Amino acid sequence: MNRPSEQTSERAPHLPDGYRLTELGPLPAHWRVVRLGEVAQTTSGGTPQRDKLEYYGGHIPWIKSGELDDRDIFAATEQITELGLQNSNAKMFEPGTLLIAMYGATAGKVGILQIPAATNQAICAILPKEPKVFIERFLFYAFIYLRGTLLA
Repeated sequence: MNRPSEQTSERAPHLPDGYRLTELGPLPAHWRVVRLGEVAQTTSGGTPQRDKLEYYGGHIPWIKSGELDDRDIFAATEQITELGLQNSNAKMFEPGTLLIAMYGATAGKVGILQIPAATNQAICAILPKEPKVFIERFLFYAFIYLRGTLLA
């Protein structure tokens, strides 16, 4: 992304005081527009081997990209075991983690975990590099708003 325009509410009278126009739209003047990698790290999960029955049916919610539908996530359609988690690239993520589908029919769809859960490799988890460096809910809506641009 380019750096934000320097347009302020003085140059754009339709904006409330304390706001400025950026490439993301109007934002509070004290907010910075940055590349995601400056404030977050990204990672993905994995899928335990399907032929290992002992990896499935456990107590760990396991989110697949098809479950991302621009909403909060309170449950998973499938669970894995500790053994499945340990023997795969699946990773546990905390409530509040922002997720985005990376490819396939749901590419660009987002969700915010409301439960501890693992994910498969088609989901990108976005984690702040420092506490309170960004607002997950804002990024959730920003990704929805920018979906067409991101997928182009």
